[in-house]
Amino acid sequence: MIKDTFFSFPRFVNLCRKEMVESWKSHLLRVAMMYGALVLVFLLNGLVVYNQHIPNFGDTDPAWGGVLGTFVAMGIAFACFSASLMMERMKSKTSRLSVLMTPVTPFEYYISRWLVYTLAFLVVYLIVFMLADYTRVLFFSINAPQGRIVEAINLSSLNQQYDIFSHGKVWLFGISTFLFTQSCFVLGSTIWPKRAFLKTFVAGLIINTVFSVFLSTSRFIKAPLADTDVNVFSNLSAIVLLVLALFHWVLAYYRFKESEIIHRM
Repeated sequence: MIKDTFFSFPRFVNLCRKEMVESWKSHLLRVAMMYGALVLVFLLNGLVVYNQHIPNFGDTDPAWGGVLGTFVAMGIAFACFSASLMMERMKSKTSRLSVLMTPVTPFEYYISRWLVYTLAFLVVYLIVFMLADYTRVLFFSINAPQGRIVEAINLSSLNQQYDIFSHGKVWLFGISTFLFTQSCFVLGSTIWPKRAFLKTFVAGLIINTVFSVFLSTSRFIKAPLADTDVNVFSNLSAIVLLVLALFHWVLAYYRFKESEIIHRM
């Protein structure tokens, strides 16, 4: 019998341990998939960059631009895919029964899955990215044409070249957009446990298309904006996206809680 009806830390820790032990094979397979995809893209990018007459930018590796772009693009794609798997155990009758019979509260189960498939994913992805980049360096240190600089990516050197860390407002908007996009797939996983990534992507594409058409025909968007208005609009958009991300996470929890109650009756 559950005495704490909302959250118990010891019970939560046991749940996380149970989830990791039972799902370690699938988690390891997905990590290997990410690593393989990153290495493949890095090698293809390196074959193009190192074998063309692309000059070295000072003392840096000319492949760094492609590596950084791949890190961002594939990070977003993998993060959305990971979030869409959050409620994959609710897609079949057997796995759903196993979830419902676990002696934990809905909040504990939801938070444990959220931590693994959103927050822990980011840490794992960063580690996998570094391993894939070192694999690129190891491969092209042997196979790159003579005279080419092949080094692991260095963010401090990139910042000196492109000044990528000085645009705080751009970073705020980018992070808020990422969290909003990922939260959409978290919500989608609670609505469509089966094929959540595909269904959420299609639904988001339709909504985004309709919204873009609406903005393109709006009189407000046609009016020129001053620089101060652009900055205010950017900051306001970032705040709105963060609020919507939080709303999606909360709504996903209540959606999961509701579906659990329905299936217990």
